Amino acid sequence: MMSFAFIEIRAADSSGFPRKLADIFHNLPVRLLRCSTDEDYAAEYQVLLDRARRWGMEGYLSQVREGVEKSIREDDRSRADD
Repeated sequence: MMSFAFIEIRAADSSGFPRKLADIFHNLPVRLLRCSTDEDYAAEYQVLLDRARRWGMEGYLSQVREGVEKSIREDDRSRADD
């Protein structure tokens, strides 16, 4: 999800959008290092969702997640075909 966010930051033409993305994602790498269970990861996604909701970007975060999940499924299918 972060790679998509960084692409969006680079492409942003609004000074407010990068700030919103930075607020949503800036602590994520460190927080993910502390995760060890599926529940931990789910809780971290909830933190992201709460931050996104605060900025009115919950829909954006959901779209990014859907894109990432689609990419993973396609990659899994591609590997299964090999």
